[in-house]
Formats: sequence, C-alpha cells, structure tokens
Amino acid sequence: MNQPKILNPDKGRFFKSVIFHAWLSFLSLAVVIIAIMATVFLVVYTFMYRNQRIDNLVKTGNYIVSSYPVDDNAEHLAKFEDILDEIVIMNNMSVIVFTQDDITENTKFEDVNMILYRISSGDDVEMIVNMDAITTKYFSILSAEKNTSFHFVLGNGKYAGSDLVIGGQKTANGKTVYFYIHSFIKDQDFATNFFYELFAGMSIIALGVSILYALIVGKKITYPLVKLSQDVRKAAGDEKYEITVEDSDYVEITELAQSFDYSIKEQKKTEHFRRDIVANVSHDLRTPLTMIKAYAEMIRDLSGDNPQRREEHCEIIINEVDTLNALVGDLLDLSKLQAGTVELDLKCVEMGYIVKTVLDRLDIFRERDGYEFVTDIDSNCLCECDRNRIEQVVYNLVCNAINYTGEDKKVFVSLKVKDGKIRFSVRDTGKGIKQEELDRIWDRYYRANQTKRSVAGSGIGLSIVQNILIKHGMEFGVDSKVGEGSTFWFEAKESTE
Repeated sequence: MNQPKILNPDKGRFFKSVIFHAWLSFLSLAVVIIAIMATVFLVVYTFMYRNQRIDNLVKTGNYIVSSYPVDDNAEHLAKFEDILDEIVIMNNMSVIVFTQDDITENTKFEDVNMILYRISSGDDVEMIVNMDAITTKYFSILSAEKNTSFHFVLGNGKYAGSDLVIGGQKTANGKTVYFYIHSFIKDQDFATNFFYELFAGMSIIALGVSILYALIVGKKITYPLVKLSQDVRKAAGDEKYEITVEDSDYVEITELAQSFDYSIKEQKKTEHFRRDIVANVSHDLRTPLTMIKAYAEMIRDLSGDNPQRREEHCEIIINEVDTLNALVGDLLDLSKLQAGTVELDLKCVEMGYIVKTVLDRLDIFRERDGYEFVTDIDSNCLCECDRNRIEQVVYNLVCNAINYTGEDKKVFVSLKVKDGKIRFSVRDTGKGIKQEELDRIWDRYYRANQTKRSVAGSGIGLSIVQNILIKHGMEFGVDSKVGEGSTFWFEAKESTE
C-alpha cells in the first residue's frame, strides 16, 4: 500500500516568508520607479533637449542677422566679424552672407563667387551636408519670405542627426543682404551622452541602495512579526509562557501582539475553567446521583414495607432529582444567554415587588435555619426589564449571600432610588473576597472560597447574573473586603411610565 507523501513544511519557507515578500515588494517598487524615470528621461528629456537646442540656435542665428551693420563702416564690420568668429566656434555653425549679385537662378552655395563672409566651424562640413536638398529648400523659402527670418530642419542620413538651416535677409547700404546659417543637430552629442552615462550610473547606485534598504526595512518590519509568531507557538505549547508585548514602531504590530496576548490568556482561562467545570459538574452530579442510588437501594432492601421510612427516602430522592434539574436548567440558561438566543420580554415592572417575591420564596431559610433578612426597600421603583430574568438575578444574588454570610446568618437587602437610577444590593457578613479574585467570581464554577452551601445551587448563578445584566445593559459589580463580607449590586434606569 502506497504511503501518502508528506510535504516538508520548511520547503520553500523563505520564499513564502514575510521577509522575502517585503524585500521583493520594495525591490519591485524601486525597479518600477527606475523604469519610469528611464522612460521619462529617454523620451521627454531627449525631446525637450532637442527642441531647446533648436530654439537656442535659432535665437543665435537671428542675433547674427540683427548684428549685421547697415552701413559700410569698417569698425562696425570688424565688430561683426568678431561676433561671427565667437558664435561659430561656440555653436558649431557655418555662416554665409551674400547679396543678390552673388547668385543666379541655379546657384549653389559652393558656387557663390562673391561672398561677403563665408565662415565654417570645420573644413569638412560640406562633405556631410546634403547641399542639394538644403539649397533647393533654402532658395524656395527665401523667395517667398521677404524681409523675414526663417529656419527649417532636414534629416541627414550621413550621420545620426539633422541639419538646421537658419535664413534671413536684411537691407544694408542700399542692398539686400542674405544670410545662410547652418548647424548640426546631433541625436546624441556630448551632453546627451553624458546624461545617459550619468543616469545609468545613478540607476545602478539607486538599485543597489534600494536592495540594501529593502533588506533593512523589510527585516525591521518583519522582525516583530517573526518574534510574535515564535512567542505564539511557545505560548500554545507552554501554559506558563507569556507573550512579551513590546512597543513597536508600528502601532498595528503592537495591537496585533496585544490581541494575541489577550487571546492566549483568554484561551488559558477557558482551559482552566473547562477543568473546573469538569471537576465541579462531576462533583455536583455525583453527589445527588450517589444519594439517589443509595436511597433507592434502601427502599428496595430496608424500607420497602415501612410506609413512613419509604416516604422519607422517596422525598430525598425527589429533592436530589430537583437538584439535578436545577443544575441542568442553569446550564441551559447560561448556554442560551451566552449564545445570544434569549429574547428579553421588556415591560415596565415594579422592582420592589420582585424583591419581595424572591424573599418570600426564601423565607423557609429564615424559619428553618434562622437566617435574618434585613431589608431597606423603596416603594414604586419602576423599571423597564424582563421580569422573569431580573427575578432570576435577584434570586441568585440573595442565594449567594445566604451561602456565604457569616455565623450571624444576616443578609442585608437594599433597593434604593437615586438620581434616576434604581440600585439593588445584597450584602453578606462572610469572609469576603480578595481583590485579585473579584474579576473571576463571575466566571462559571469559580468559587472565591469553598464554603459549604446552605442553598442547593449549581455553581453558575453569578455567571447567569452577569449575562442577564449585560443583555439588559445594566451596570453591576461587587464590593468586598476580606473579613467584612461582600456586597453585590446592579443598577437599572428608573422608568417614568
């Protein structure tokens, strides 16, 4: 028979870890940013740089045209030549200045005989310039654009770039002077190459820094999560282990750690209560069952023919069955309350009547066992509540006081109205409850001290009280001092109807 394949839980663990995914996310973000920057640089920067270069050269060409002197003054002409020398070298230009007398219908620039100024930035310029295309277009525009400056750009297959031609005309000393200015627009010149190299270097550096930053930040973010995961595992396997909640730089991680800590503590409390439930329910069930079995055997073996003894034994069996019924009923009530399936029947009732009804039911303990109920009850205490459930609360609280009151057997019951609130309280004179145990007494089956009960009970009365009062939205609590007794209370909003 083939055995099922057991997957290795550590296989590929790193690639599924938060650290790896955080690092990968940061790295991906860095790559995307660099890619966007590269796209912007290659497209936008190159386009803008080319247009800006053309605009600057056109302005320079227009400046050459405007600087040409309108007279034959030798000093002015010499100054113009100096301007040409400087501009041509600086901007890599070729400049030809001529008049109408220097050209014919089929004249090309290389055939011009009478040139006023012919200045080139390099001797090999004409070797790579497409003069036929330039000449045709230049003279075509020149004949149409009178007394204006113009420019055009032609692609050049002889080198990576284009030819920029700037033309213009000007009247000087009674003659029309024409200007032909040429410059190369390279797709990649020194500036663009420099920026390409600079951007490539910066991208490599940025990518390296991003990888390092992603590792550092990713580890910083995930370290508390990894530690929290380890703590949770340890806490799950060790009942005494507690999760250390440290303040993190990230509030969500701190809150998550606190939530885990609270959850595990509650889980441990639940497990502790589960053990208590098993122990207490087992005890509470075993005692009446043992009694029922014992007296049933006595009826069978001894008192079956004695009517008086048989009746006494049957009464005990009935009482023990009632105890079992009470325990089962309380467990069902508590389960319904905690599950939220109980619907309250809210009506305006008189709280004093409820308290007196409960005390009348418990009057047997005064007559039979000598308990004393000291009451201070206001009249006309109207409250909107579920009468049966609040009566159950009062009954459980008074029974609890009977069970734990002192040797004087006194139970103090109070119902007072103040500032629109009805406050019910019941006080015993017993041993009291330690402060560290006050929050736990509402848990089912928790007992602050193991006092022998005078009233039959299931041990979950206070838990039922808590759930009923929470469902009513009422405030409740307990005040206790060791050696002085305890006071249980709850407050309800007074109704004016």
